[in-house]
Amino acid sequence: MNKFLILALVVFANSMLFSQPFADLPDTQSCNTNSKFSPPMQTSPDPVNPLYYSKTRVTFFGDSRIDFANAVPMGINPALYYAPVIPSADYPGVSFSLGLFYGVSSLDFYLGTDPSWNIQNFGHGGDSSIEMLAHLKACLVRPNYSIAPNVAFEIGGNDYLQNMLMIMLMPWNGDAYINRALNNIERSVTLFYQKRKNVLIVGNYPAIGWSAILGLPDEHKGFAFRTFNFKYQYILHRRSISDQISFANAQASIQEILNAILTEYNGVSMMDLLGGVTSVALTIPINEDKKCFGMTIPPHALAPYFCWLAANISAPGTIPTHLMLRQELQYPEIQARRRPYFQAQGLTLEYLQIWEKFISPVTGEPWVVNDALMGDIVHPNAIGLSVWGQQVAAKIKSMGWHLPGVAPVVPPPPPPTDTGGEVIDRPEPKPISDLELLILCFWFGFCHL
Repeated sequence: MNKFLILALVVFANSMLFSQPFADLPDTQSCNTNSKFSPPMQTSPDPVNPLYYSKTRVTFFGDSRIDFANAVPMGINPALYYAPVIPSADYPGVSFSLGLFYGVSSLDFYLGTDPSWNIQNFGHGGDSSIEMLAHLKACLVRPNYSIAPNVAFEIGGNDYLQNMLMIMLMPWNGDAYINRALNNIERSVTLFYQKRKNVLIVGNYPAIGWSAILGLPDEHKGFAFRTFNFKYQYILHRRSISDQISFANAQASIQEILNAILTEYNGVSMMDLLGGVTSVALTIPINEDKKCFGMTIPPHALAPYFCWLAANISAPGTIPTHLMLRQELQYPEIQARRRPYFQAQGLTLEYLQIWEKFISPVTGEPWVVNDALMGDIVHPNAIGLSVWGQQVAAKIKSMGWHLPGVAPVVPPPPPPTDTGGEVIDRPEPKPISDLELLILCFWFGFCHL
């Protein structure tokens, strides 16, 4: 999920003060994590978990929704990232920076970690379940790849963003892409299981997309936005927060500031949001465009099909959101099926559902995100990361992952060699068939009787 970072993709210049110190995905040639964890305080009782007694208690994997949590994501020049060079016609005379749309501190900050524990952030913008699995296959077998005994990951959005054209043209194949993501996620869980890792599958949340109630995103009609959340950054500017330095300087009161920004943005406080508020007295005009969102329907073409294409071209977050939601609906079954295998090894497999915390309080539609929490159409801003971080941190602490390692009464068993209840036989995408080409030919109006 890193399509908006192309403007700033240059050589990384690390900022130890403002970005997660144990970030950056180790390359899959060396898989060397040296300097990417706190040194263990004593020898680990578990040979496959050398960081058992380290302050580095959790390793995070995922895509840009994890990577962008840092003030400076992986591979980005901070000066360019926070350069005020992006204009907006809605705010003449004000220039905006790319970095301020997203997380402006570190994943540690959003998780509320204290000096007694920290994390590794190995989120990598652009990764799908395919890339995450490839990285784990390459590195988990390497002796110099040291990660925490507890791992958490979120993944899936790029499985659909990278295949949007095929899914949009042939929506009946959406299940196959969901299946491939689920198969890869199960394979990844198995790799962690065989390395005796406790696993937390972190749920996802919607992107900015089409609403059945409000229509297409359009900030000028009061519903979300189509590119960047300029309104959110403008409100930050008015509170003298313009980069990661001013954000860090305000950290003593930053939660109150973010809460005030959220309230100003759409009238819902952070406490209301975390408490599950689902309705707000706002009047927002409904998009009543009767022309299939501006797309001209060719003669003989199937009108509903062209309306489907037009809606998804205009709101590209719609398809990924729907497919991520359907993907996530399978997580409880995966957890229930595989948890006994983990428990038999003295391990934990948990799933955290946070989707409902990101649903729009205006419509309550399960696929429509609260745009106040988003920096662009797919990535959260600092407010969204605060909501996300509170949920994830509470789960981590409920499992005791943040506590120092305690030596087991008996030595741990050897790493398991079974697959831990893995199921990976879901049908995956196939090449386009002749029948599908013929259907598309008729639907586009090129072929007709």
